[in-house]
Amino acid sequence: MGVLIAHLAYYLVLPVLPIILKVLKGLSIIQIGTVLAVSSFSYQGGSVLGGVLADKIGRRSIIVIGAFLKGIALVGFGLVETFPLLIAVAFMNGIGGGLNAPSTKAAIAALASEGDQKTTVFSLRGIAANIGIGSAGLLTYFLIGETSVVVFYIAAALFAVLGIISWIFIPANCKEGECEKITFQSYLAIMKNKSFVTFAILNIFVWGLLSPLIHLDTN
Repeated sequence: MGVLIAHLAYYLVLPVLPIILKVLKGLSIIQIGTVLAVSSFSYQGGSVLGGVLADKIGRRSIIVIGAFLKGIALVGFGLVETFPLLIAVAFMNGIGGGLNAPSTKAAIAALASEGDQKTTVFSLRGIAANIGIGSAGLLTYFLIGETSVVVFYIAAALFAVLGIISWIFIPANCKEGECEKITFQSYLAIMKNKSFVTFAILNIFVWGLLSPLIHLDTN
């Protein structure tokens, strides 16, 4: 449910964000690209920071903090008008998303590891994500229609709901007891996984090709 809500909220905003920034906020194409870039790069930083913190204090707190930060940032997108403030809001938006999403996946993996249904669980996660994405497209078209900052407030409310249900239903610690202490060298071990590194490089390449097409389409 958390994955569904997060994707529904995120994809309510994503298709119309560049349009709103241009039409309602009066930003230039370069400024719009800068706002999107700040959000994207801060997401990467938030992911790393969130992973380290989740390993130390538990995933629930990081998931909830990320959801509420994301919600506050979305409200900010609706309220602020100047380019510098939009940059600050974009930074908070990326950090919030970075804290929330990876920790959610890690929590799903941890809970699923107790049984023998890891593949099934992540298949269900993928289905939930795609239902959220599809529903967001329909809601944006039929309910919101014209360009409006209301979409930010709806998405922010959904992230608030996500934070609340995450706090209620996700276990407080990494597992049943205290969080395991992880050394810095342990984080570097992932670089020894050649398949993962190859996949990550290909992902960067694919998204590098897609980003200009998305920007051209929104322009």
